This record gives sequence, C-alpha cells and structure tokens, in this order.
Amino acid sequence: MSSQANLSIFFAGISLAFLWLTAFRFFGRSTAWFSAILMVFSPLDLAVSRRIWADVPLFCVSTLLIYFGMEAATASKKIGSWACFAALAFFSVWVKESAWISTGLLILWAVTVGIGQNRKAALIGGALSALALAGGFAALGWAGGGMEGCFEALRHVQQSFPHNDYARQMQGGPWWFFILGFWILSPAPTILFFLGLVSLVISARSGASGFFSPKNRFAALGLGIAFAILILSLSSVPYLKNLRFLSPFYGVYYLFAGLGVSFVFETARVRLRSFYRTVAWGAIVVLLVGFLATDLSRFRSIFIEGKAADLVVLEMGHFVDWH
Repeated sequence: MSSQANLSIFFAGISLAFLWLTAFRFFGRSTAWFSAILMVFSPLDLAVSRRIWADVPLFCVSTLLIYFGMEAATASKKIGSWACFAALAFFSVWVKESAWISTGLLILWAVTVGIGQNRKAALIGGALSALALAGGFAALGWAGGGMEGCFEALRHVQQSFPHNDYARQMQGGPWWFFILGFWILSPAPTILFFLGLVSLVISARSGASGFFSPKNRFAALGLGIAFAILILSLSSVPYLKNLRFLSPFYGVYYLFAGLGVSFVFETARVRLRSFYRTVAWGAIVVLLVGFLATDLSRFRSIFIEGKAADLVVLEMGHFVDWH
C-alpha cells in the first residue's frame, strides 16, 4: 500500500475518533458507538479512504470543525474551542479550495447555535473564524502567485464541467441523485439517517429532552439544515452529482444514522416492559448486524468486483440491484 493511501487511512481514523467523541460528548454513549460502527462498515467511508483524494482530509478537517463548533457553541470551553475552530477554518481551504462553501456553512451554524448560549462570544468567535477563512484563501492565493490567478482557476474548474465528458455523462441528474447515491451504497443507514432527523424534530415539538439536552438537539438540527443547504447548493450547478463533494458532511450523515438507532433503542426502553424490551433490543442488534453485512457486500460489489472509479449514481447503480 502506498504512503499516500496510508495517509488517507490516517485521516479517516482521526475522523472516526472525533465523530465518536462528538457523539459521546453531546448525544450520548449509544449514539457514539452506533455512529462509529456505521462509519467503519460504510461503503462510503471504505471507498474514499482507500483512494488518494483531497476529500478524505477535508472530511477529517470538517469533522474537527463540527466537534470544536459544538464545544464553542454549546459547552463552557469557549475561547480555546473558538481558537481551534478558527485555525481549522484557515486550514480547510488549503486542503481543498472549494472548502470555503462547507466551512462557511459550519461557521454560520456555530454562530447561530452559539448566540443562544453566549451572544458576545459567538459573534466574536464567528467573526474571527470568518476572517481566518478569508485569510486562508488569501494565503492560498498569495502562494499561488496572486488572488486573481486563484479566482481564475476556480472559474476554469466551474466552466470546464460542460466540456468534461465524464462530468456530463456521469455527474448529471436531479438534486435527489445525492439521496439516491446514499441509498445505493447503504440503504439501511440512509433510512436511519432520516429516522434520526425525525427523532430530533419529534423531540423538539414534544418538548421531550430525550437522551440529550435541548441545546444539543438544536445544534444537531442546525447541522441537518446546513447539510441540506450544501446539497441544494451543489444541485444548482450542473454536473456535480458526486457523493465525494459531500465529504465535509459525512460526519453528519453517520451521526444522524447513529441517532436513528439510538432513538429506536430509547423508544423500546421507554415503551416496552422488561421482557419485550430485551427481545426488541436483541432483534435490533440482529438487524443491525445484517445491515452492516449488506453494506460490506455492496462495497465489494461496487468497488472491488465492479471497480467503480468514483461515487456517482450512474456508475454505482450498475453493480447492485437497488430498486
């Protein structure tokens, strides 16, 4: 295995560790373990981690941004967390130039959540993070010979898609192709993702605290909205229907899927008597193992046997029966 591939695996490992830590700190132990297990067996993570793509370190940086954003916006550790958040915002555009979109969304998310806890700290931290993001982009431009060349390169990338045969043939389609892509790769975790989102909405409307605090629930809903905005933003540009471009929010996908499993466990704990609760939990575990086996099977069918070169719907759909 090449040193570059080892580096990708290294970044994926850091992403896994901070995904677990974020879920454990703010959404409970069960959510942490379920999210981490779903990530480990996910064809999505297995596919990107074995390739030398900038999307893997960007996933790592964005997962760190989410962790420090949660710490800064909802916990007591304000100054140090905002400083780490700003430093990561600066570094993100050095990992991948287009990261200004996802990082900008995460800055807006952290400020919106943080205002409810400490308005002054959130506004100052958000302003510093935005300046850091702009500074990172400016430094990137300076290293590349000037900002004009940097903007010109971004324009050329966008303008090249209509003339790129692969992009036109494989990365077209409606906005819901992103959701279809997740479904093709991991049907059950995709359902669990939406179940996790529904559980947040239900608990918010009912006023129930569930297994995490209302402020953490609000932060999670904000992440879901930011994820949706990223999907809609990418959908507004033709020929970008590629799951790799959603890599900054892979952590949100796994986190919400973990929340979905935790919601089912919590519902069984509250609503069922001891014997039936144990039976239900056992059935859930058996189903979860089956889901993980299905994910591994799809990874093998699509990327090992099928040798799919990328995470696009029109290519991945040829290798599995997803209807």
